[in-house]
Amino acid sequence: MPRGSLTDQVIDQLRERIVGGQFPVDQRLPVEASLARELGVGRSTVREALRVLVHAGLLESRQGDGTYVRARHETDAALRRRVLKADVINAYEVRRAMEVEAARLAATHRSAADLARLHELAAARDDAAGPESYRRADRALREHVVECTGNPLLGDLYRGVVDPLRSAAAGLVDEVDLVRDDPARPETADLVRAIADQDPRAAADAAARHMDAVLRVLTVMLQAAPIRRHS
Repeated sequence: MPRGSLTDQVIDQLRERIVGGQFPVDQRLPVEASLARELGVGRSTVREALRVLVHAGLLESRQGDGTYVRARHETDAALRRRVLKADVINAYEVRRAMEVEAARLAATHRSAADLARLHELAAARDDAAGPESYRRADRALREHVVECTGNPLLGDLYRGVVDPLRSAAAGLVDEVDLVRDDPARPETADLVRAIADQDPRAAADAAARHMDAVLRVLTVMLQAAPIRRHS
């Protein structure tokens, strides 16, 4: 088979795994030798395919560390670049708009299965031990709210905005997470209850209050140590 065609096939296979979530965003890919054995091609073919996907913005090569998934789609990669060039507050304002609308749509369109999963994630969030486990559980819950909308385009756009905010300047974002995820705050419980009750107005209000708290904390932090994040 012509070498170009073989490389294209490997590119397609890797892209399918990235899009399908087998290789999630921010996960390191297996080493070239492992991928070559798995795909039944030479290491040079894998290297060429990885180079193309890095150029497309789906992958990121980190010197001495390996190759990481950076985005699920080329459009995600373009959105990621734009988010990383944006003012931090502007990026979070966009996130706020998306989470408020997602909450409203989730309350309108969620299924019984969606609701059961939402309750499971809320319980896991409440039972999480330690800040990092708590953050992971909280993120899973909020991503599921977006899934409850039944709108895959909104899901792609949401991940395209949120993933860069999580992976870039992680210390700043983690500090915001720690403050906003205070269990004493009622917004998340109100959000889950409103989605269960299929009350879109209450769901949107709970999401707005949650993100407004995030923005208040973030604004104070940036005033103390102003930054503008660029790619």
